Amino acid sequence: MVLGTSVIGWSAASPAASTSAGSQIMQPAGQGGGQDSSSTGFTPSAKEWLLADAGNGRILAASGDHVPVRPASVAKIMTAFLAMKSLPADATVPVGADAAGEEAMKMNMKVGQVWPLDQTLHALLMVSANDAAVSLADRVSGSPAAFGQLALKVAGELGATDPLVFDDPAGLDDSFEFGQGDLISAYDLAVFARAAMTIPEFRTIVDTQHYVFQGVDGQSHELPNHNRLLTQDPTVIGIKPGWTQLAGETLVTEAVRDGRTMLVILLDDTPTALYSDAESLFNQGFSIPIGQETGQEQLPPIRTTLSPAAFTPARAATPVAPQAMKHASAARPDAGKRVELLMVVGLTGSVYMRRRSVTRRRQARRRLRPVSTLG
Repeated sequence: MVLGTSVIGWSAASPAASTSAGSQIMQPAGQGGGQDSSSTGFTPSAKEWLLADAGNGRILAASGDHVPVRPASVAKIMTAFLAMKSLPADATVPVGADAAGEEAMKMNMKVGQVWPLDQTLHALLMVSANDAAVSLADRVSGSPAAFGQLALKVAGELGATDPLVFDDPAGLDDSFEFGQGDLISAYDLAVFARAAMTIPEFRTIVDTQHYVFQGVDGQSHELPNHNRLLTQDPTVIGIKPGWTQLAGETLVTEAVRDGRTMLVILLDDTPTALYSDAESLFNQGFSIPIGQETGQEQLPPIRTTLSPAAFTPARAATPVAPQAMKHASAARPDAGKRVELLMVVGLTGSVYMRRRSVTRRRQARRRLRPVSTLG
C-alpha cells in the first residue's frame, strides 16, 4: 500500500529470488561468536541471533551470528547511518526513476520530486519505504552500486568482520533487488546498530511511534512505526523490523532498564515468535548482573568519527567511452545530444519494462492467493 492521506499499512512483497552471494566480500566469516544459550538460557526460534550488552559490547549469547544471511529491511539501518553521516541535516533528496519504480512499502515518491532529508529518513526507518532507501543511496553516492562500495568501506572502519554484500539499500531480495541483494551477519548488524544509535536524530526517529508531516506531494502523511515493541514494552527504544519471503522475519532492537542497554538481533525468525523472542532475550540479558557477564566475544568499540576517505564516493561507470564521445562530437556537432537522448530513452524503457513485468507477476499472484502482510 502506498501512502496518501491515510495511515500507511502493511503490504505484500514480491517472491524471493536470488540467493547467491555478490562480489562485495570483506574477509572469511567466523564460525561461532558469543555463546550458544541452548543450554544456559532461552533459545529463540530465529536461525541466527545475538544478545549483547550494548553499553560495553559484551556478547552474552548468540548462535550463527557470524553467518551472512538475507537481512530484509533491517539493512535500512545501514542506509540511514551512511546517509546521516554523509549529508547535512538540512539536505534535500531528489527522486530518480530507479527510486520511483520501487515496490511497496513505499511513499509513492515521484520522479523529479525533492524531499527533505528528515522526512525521507522518517519514511525509511518508521515504515520501511523502499523508494526512500534508493533515493538516499542515489543522493549520497550517485547509485546503489556506489552506495554499496561506501557501505563496505565504512563497515571496515566500524569493525565489521564478516563477508558483507550490500548491493541493495532497501534490503530487497526479490525481482526488485539491486545486484545480488544483501548478505549481512547478526554480528555486523550489531556493529552498525550500536554506531547508528549514537546519532541523536537516528535515535529519535526509531523511538517515534507516530510521525505526521505535509509532503512535497501535497499530501498529509501519518507514519506509524512498524516496530511493535515500542507499544508493547515501554523500555524499548527502537530500532527496526523487517520481512521478506526469503529472509523471514528480522529484527534489530534495543531496550533500556535501570541504566543498562541490551541489544537483540533476530534473523530468519517466524511471525508468531519474533517479538516474544526479543522480549525473552531482553529479560535474559537484564537478569545477568553486569559484574557476572560472560561471553566469548566482544563487539568492537563504537566509532563516532570516521575518516573522510571512507565517504569519498567511487567514480561512477561512464556509459559511453569519453574518447568515443569526443570523436563523435567532432564528426557531428549534434552527436553528443543524440547519445544523451539514447541514454534517456534506454533508461526510461528499462524502468517501464521492469514495472510491466512486476505488474504481470502481481496480477498472477492475486489470482492464485490472497495478499499477505509485510513486516
